[in-house]
Amino acid sequence: MRRAATLALLMASLATLAGCSEGDAGKSRGGGNGGGMPPTAVIATTIADHDFVDRIEAIGTAYARESVVISANVTERVKTLHFDDGVLVRKGQVLAELDHAEEQGALVEARARLREAQLQLERIQQLQTRGFATSARLDTQIAERDAARGTIDAIQARIADRVIRAPFTGIAGLRRVSPGLIVTAGTPIVQVSDIAQVKLDFTIPESYLSVVRVGQEVRARAAAFNNQPFTGRIEAIDPQVDAVTRAISVRAIIPNPDFKLKPGMLLTVDIVRQTRRALAVPELAVIGEQDRKFVYVIDPQTKKVAKTRILTGEREPGFVEVTSGVGRGALIVAEGTVKMRDGSPVTVLKTVSAEPGVPGRAS
Repeated sequence: MRRAATLALLMASLATLAGCSEGDAGKSRGGGNGGGMPPTAVIATTIADHDFVDRIEAIGTAYARESVVISANVTERVKTLHFDDGVLVRKGQVLAELDHAEEQGALVEARARLREAQLQLERIQQLQTRGFATSARLDTQIAERDAARGTIDAIQARIADRVIRAPFTGIAGLRRVSPGLIVTAGTPIVQVSDIAQVKLDFTIPESYLSVVRVGQEVRARAAAFNNQPFTGRIEAIDPQVDAVTRAISVRAIIPNPDFKLKPGMLLTVDIVRQTRRALAVPELAVIGEQDRKFVYVIDPQTKKVAKTRILTGEREPGFVEVTSGVGRGALIVAEGTVKMRDGSPVTVLKTVSAEPGVPGRAS
């Protein structure tokens, strides 16, 4: 009996010591303040309205507003060129001259004949008024004078064929001839392209015919310029639907004052149907879990977050439309959601604007 009592007392003492050790360990882990986590530094944003654009997307090719290959009209030697590759040329500017020395000599001779015919006509007119010249002689001299004028016009036309001018203002391409080369009629000399505006041709399914109209706004983006938007309007819609593809061709005009867009470039086209304003949150603020979306709403009093489910709509670059779940003016975590949990404390480093181009403020 004494041995059993002693054993029971020993076991009770060990149990008491174990309880004390666990209590001390618990205090050590909790740090004596209830085991709270340190606040997470985040960047916040206030939910506000954002412009969303309903659009039709297509792929198009850019063409010059006007473009022509300047060619020689006659067989002749190239005398001089008056342009450099890739420069802007004005309408009527001389681009090239073919040799026309022979025509210049013929022009001098023809003008001399015209002067002689005019003087002879004046003499006959004086004689005719005094009755010393017949009407038939006068008519013959008038015909000679007019023939001399016709000869001058013909020679000047031949000279004009040898002085090649720009038909409109545009950018000269790479020249294809050199001075001294003998060219024949139709030999290309240079291509001139008016790209102050570009034509953008693209196709859309026939199902969109009811929502596309002349004058409608389009926005084009080129990968070469980091998807910078270029805005224009629809100029024409082809009246024929392709019987094979069931698509219709559309042409838009895009202003190009800086000459950035080049003929032949591939562009992504958005036809703007309508623009509307709706609540939006930054894409980085949205947490996806299977088919559900959440944001972390910050309580301005407790500085803790509440994981809140939202329903989303359309997307714009960098923004997601919110149709329900949070309201206008709510403060949410925009950046810093990694490893965050419902109820986590946060420290707001900065509050950024939900509108592009509007600076944020430090907290």
